[in-house]
Amino acid sequence: MDAKSADVVVVGGGPAGATVARLLALQGRRVTLIDACNRRLDRLEVLSPSSLPVLETLGLTELLSDAVVARPCAGSRRRNGRSGQLDRLQFDARLRDLATQAGTLFEIGRVRTVERIQGGFGIVVDRKTHTSTIEASLVVDASGRPSFLARRLGATKLVSEKLAAERCLLDPGYEPSKAPVWLDFEDCENGWIYGIHGPDGRQERWRVRRDAVRGMGPWVNASSSRLSRAAGNGWIAVGDAALAFDPIASQGLPNAFSTALVATGAIVSPLGLVEETVAFYTQAIIATFLNSE
Repeated sequence: MDAKSADVVVVGGGPAGATVARLLALQGRRVTLIDACNRRLDRLEVLSPSSLPVLETLGLTELLSDAVVARPCAGSRRRNGRSGQLDRLQFDARLRDLATQAGTLFEIGRVRTVERIQGGFGIVVDRKTHTSTIEASLVVDASGRPSFLARRLGATKLVSEKLAAERCLLDPGYEPSKAPVWLDFEDCENGWIYGIHGPDGRQERWRVRRDAVRGMGPWVNASSSRLSRAAGNGWIAVGDAALAFDPIASQGLPNAFSTALVATGAIVSPLGLVEETVAFYTQAIIATFLNSE
């Protein structure tokens, strides 16, 4: 068993986890970011216009000008507006690089358990060759929809609508392009379908449905859900771990960035994660979720 320590341990290396790790490292905190690296999102995703203010605050808008990462989107067929269609594999990798450059220690491993110890938490991490324990005064759950840490620390996952999404068409494409494209929606039985284009010329077609069950083919959880409480004594959840939306809202990435920004503010504030800030953050998460629904 290897014993290590950090001021903050972030579990999950997606956009929310990488962003909160970078922000806390820039504030001088000793941050360890743990990610299993056994699943990298190779799908395309829409970044809605509502996310631009928070991207500007985080200094990330230049990523949208990178032709490898993003392609301009003229809007959806039902609603106009400037937005972007992203290659998540490239986008997430850039965010992790920024976190590392800020001073975050990135470690590959799968969190087995988290336990309260004197002065904080003990996080047991399984690696390829051994198991180690990291002690931290604070933990951030950025594990995505499973909400791995939060549920083990007393929070409950509340599902509003069970949905699943499956990629029903993948055309790898041949010609990278920076030309704007549309995001197309159409209704189908028990759900809806959307088409999306990537900067590498790839085209994807996804079906979101209410009747999907395990064993019917490759699909991902797309349910709308939130935690009963999004923070507690020494812990806070960000991104999909705190609340997750139906894909039609195009709020996944804006939610990742905004919760990372607010959570960082709560952690580094003079009060820290006390009862008052924990309650405020949870109420903000609930209000955001209800507004979206």
